[in-house]
Amino acid sequence: MYFRGGKRFRETRFSGHSPGIYVPLYIPAGPGFKLVFYDPTDEKIGELGSDAYSHLVEEVNFELLESGCGSMELTLTEKPPFEIGYRTRVDIFPFFSSDPWYTGFIYDLPRKSSKTTELRYQGFGYFDQLDWVLVSGSWIYKKVSEVIADIIENQVAPKTAIKFNRPKILESTSAVENFAADKITAKEALKKLSEFEPLFVWGVDNFREFFFSLRSAQIVSKLWVGKHCEDFELEENASQIANRLYIKAGIISLGSNYVAVIQDNDSISKYGIREAIISAPEVQSIEDAVTWGYAQLAQKKLKKLAGVARNVFLENMKPIEARGKAVIVDEAGAERELKITAVDYMISTSGILATLKLEAYE
Repeated sequence: MYFRGGKRFRETRFSGHSPGIYVPLYIPAGPGFKLVFYDPTDEKIGELGSDAYSHLVEEVNFELLESGCGSMELTLTEKPPFEIGYRTRVDIFPFFSSDPWYTGFIYDLPRKSSKTTELRYQGFGYFDQLDWVLVSGSWIYKKVSEVIADIIENQVAPKTAIKFNRPKILESTSAVENFAADKITAKEALKKLSEFEPLFVWGVDNFREFFFSLRSAQIVSKLWVGKHCEDFELEENASQIANRLYIKAGIISLGSNYVAVIQDNDSISKYGIREAIISAPEVQSIEDAVTWGYAQLAQKKLKKLAGVARNVFLENMKPIEARGKAVIVDEAGAERELKITAVDYMISTSGILATLKLEAYE
């Protein structure tokens, strides 16, 4: 099949096999799950799960991203014996794990309907609270990691449930000559700063602690289609390529805030000239703007491959996180190595399934 931007390659589905783990009902230990709920003051208010005494969970879906815990949806068969409200915290423990795989908060409550008795709650990981806070400040000749730590400790942690843990913010090699923020969201400021360090990843983990760490290149999983996952799709897309970038910054140079033009000649030779504008209004130095621009060019100049591995069997009851890389082996024996960008989980009384979202650039 052909799609805009490239081809989609689809592995053959196999029938009659469900790679999910069967979970017997009413077993309080072993291959089951539990959900623990807390009020906004971190006081525990109740538990639900796959055991006989609290089995109200029809299904729970959640995603793990490079930035930590993503969205979540919880479907209950009836109202629980405790109140779930806005900002109620939910910790999810598949296989009754010692640590939660996911931590998030409720942001949308069930809507009343005569058509169904199901109760559906929706939530987000604490990464999304970075949109709740506006930050301001000016940082001169500071390492990127120092600016990030200052923002989290003094402007984010006091106003949200996100925790500041300095050892989880690794020291960066790059520095900014002059970086200024004036009432922009913390997420916007941190995104711009992190782009100076393309080898780093940042977010809020399953303990609600902010992290800024090196992106892993380790192969964490090897999956055979038809054995470890049900099917695999791979889509090529060259439409997003940009190999000549016009950089705008928060300073005026020769009467304009366009401060530099950079390009990659190898990409231009292969794909033709593809121009784009990139903006960093917080950057107050031409040198910083050019450094940041080349970090963007390193990825924008390449063709993107996006893959999806569905119904992945979870070995050893351990989570697959959005870290490192996976090797996918198709039914013909061909291998492809891709970065794991997200993992979607679906839990019910009949099993736990995962879908991997993957990508590579070439």
